[in-house]
Amino acid sequence: MEGNRGRRPLNENEPIPQMGAPEVPDWLHRWAKELWAFMVPQLEEMGVIGRCDMVDLVALCQSWARWRQAEDLIDREGLTYQSLIALDNEGKPVSIDMAKILMKEHPAMRIIARERAACMTAATHLGLTPTMRSKIIAYKPKEPSESLLSSPEALRGSS
Repeated sequence: MEGNRGRRPLNENEPIPQMGAPEVPDWLHRWAKELWAFMVPQLEEMGVIGRCDMVDLVALCQSWARWRQAEDLIDREGLTYQSLIALDNEGKPVSIDMAKILMKEHPAMRIIARERAACMTAATHLGLTPTMRSKIIAYKPKEPSESLLSSPEALRGSS
């Protein structure tokens, strides 16, 4: 640990979210719910999940489910598909026997790339990458000072 390398003042008034995971939304895809159930206990144990983190958690889980769906589609249909080009160089239709067949990348490959990027963004926001974990300060509930617990006068503001 190197401490405060930038020597910028630390924000001592940083808002602290209400700790604890948000409830899993009913409308999440079943695979998103599986990831939610896997991730939430770990995030709680790390002390980095608050109720206000729902958007990032939903984004992570839903993107992961879509990524899985696209991967399943690729597994069933393959990485490429055949496209029939039935136009000549001038854009005029040609007979089927003159048509060219081109191999094209499956459109699900773009979905995979997009959802993987969305997963990584949400994971970064939640501190789930090794680099981000090293930068996160886990929140612990503030406990009242001992003087407030032992002195009823201090609570009333009298001396």
